[in-house]
Amino acid sequence: MRTMFGRCSPAFLCFWPIVVTFSFWQTLLVCWYLPFLAATGFTWLRVAGFLYARKMRKSLSHFQPRHEGVVNATSLRTLQTNIRTDQTSSSQLLQFAISTLFPASVRRQLTDEYTPNHRTLFKRVSIEFDVDQRNEREFLAVSFPHKGTLQDDMVLRDAQGQRLSALSYREYRVLAAKTLRLLLNAAYGTRRLPPAALHAEALALKEIVRFERYERHASETSSTKVLNALRALRLPYRNPAGPVYLGMAIDLVNKLSERYVVVVAVPVTGKRVLVHFERTEIPSFHREKGRVKSLFRMMVGSRPVQLNVSARNAVTCRSYHLYVRAPDYLYLGEVDTKPIEALISTWRQAGRDAFIRVRPRRGQSYFHLYGRLLKTSETKNMGATVKFFEVPPGSIGKSAIAAVAACLVVLAVGAVVTWAPTVADVDTQIVAFLLAVPGIAAAWLGLESRQGALFDGSLTARLSLLATFLISLGASTLMLLMHSGILRMNPKHVLVLLEADLAWTILALVSVAHAVYVCCVWWHRARYYRMLMTKPGDNSASMLSD
Repeated sequence: MRTMFGRCSPAFLCFWPIVVTFSFWQTLLVCWYLPFLAATGFTWLRVAGFLYARKMRKSLSHFQPRHEGVVNATSLRTLQTNIRTDQTSSSQLLQFAISTLFPASVRRQLTDEYTPNHRTLFKRVSIEFDVDQRNEREFLAVSFPHKGTLQDDMVLRDAQGQRLSALSYREYRVLAAKTLRLLLNAAYGTRRLPPAALHAEALALKEIVRFERYERHASETSSTKVLNALRALRLPYRNPAGPVYLGMAIDLVNKLSERYVVVVAVPVTGKRVLVHFERTEIPSFHREKGRVKSLFRMMVGSRPVQLNVSARNAVTCRSYHLYVRAPDYLYLGEVDTKPIEALISTWRQAGRDAFIRVRPRRGQSYFHLYGRLLKTSETKNMGATVKFFEVPPGSIGKSAIAAVAACLVVLAVGAVVTWAPTVADVDTQIVAFLLAVPGIAAAWLGLESRQGALFDGSLTARLSLLATFLISLGASTLMLLMHSGILRMNPKHVLVLLEADLAWTILALVSVAHAVYVCCVWWHRARYYRMLMTKPGDNSASMLSD
């Protein structure tokens, strides 16, 4: 048979079935020659090439990149249909846009309250909104989480504590789409948009209803292209307020492309509406300087008492309160608000009236920060670091008592063993009981923990209990070795702490040093707590005296 390349030889016609039986790379070479072979006119080659290509597409389909956030045309048409059937008024849409883009203008006061659980933080947020009394209900944005994040145990409540329902995903999409159309109509001054605006609106809706965030570079994301398309719209000159509404539409698309809004519909009964929402958060602990210390803290079960809390909601309201409530057996020891204070110092130099107030440390078990007019786009450093200490005696007091008991028992047993005629004359049962009591007490106190407590036990107390247990175990082992005759006592010509034997002397010195150190730490912390309690302040509550 002749082709445009000439007559095909029999060896060339046999080339295809031979190479198929070879290695994978030769098979790829055959696939490259497949269009040329199909052009020869052989029907069986065309069929074979079609079947092979179909098989390869099926086998490689799972390697093709997919993105769950892609919105198809069917869902977009459904959204546009729901927009036409929705009965939300323009004033309600405008209130939603303002609460989303300018939350500080409608949020009169916001309170963040953190309460520690066993491993998590229970967060309660209270928001007081200014609403329009002309509407029967308002759509208010209460939270702006990033797309792809989960809100654990989130519950919405009103001022009376009754549960509220957030808008479903379908209702939220319709509300966002109608708000975007309202802003575009206001920008053009007409209800009929030009084709360019309709095309940009369709692209913007795809970005708003997308589920996930893109992980690519910002210049390559479709959201950037959509924003550029909106910025390129030409508005009529007869509408002077058009650029303002177009800017609001651009900001709305920019915000809703990266975040989704938790919206609640509340009935309007006055000028203000109070909304609460609760959720569970995983706390961000202060990272230890040394990895070994952090690992050892985890091994001995000492939960950290230093916590970093976010105050980013302060920029979304006019008046802000932040509470961190610890259990009653802890008191506020140290506070670090330097990042916020640095921002406020910069604002005051620029003539702004922003300020914060922190409740002084008086031995209370909570932290309270108040801020006002904290409006900024730099929310990365908006936070506070708080550190709580145990109220004396606490775990350090228990460990000090155990250390003193172990020290006295070791000194007493060592003196008896030293001054007894022989080791066999010592009652080993009583000695074993006395030496075991501090070790058992240390083990019990070390394993004891408070249920439901995020902060429990300092590292010094846990190490002290471990040292007490080891000292008690060492004394028991030393007594066993002497009683069995493996170790013999030294002559009584040198006495240290009533001990003449070298091994007992070393053990007694270690126990005394350990007990003295732990008692000093206990005394220092009790003195620090008393200093905070007796520090002069402006509290009007009745004073307690001891």
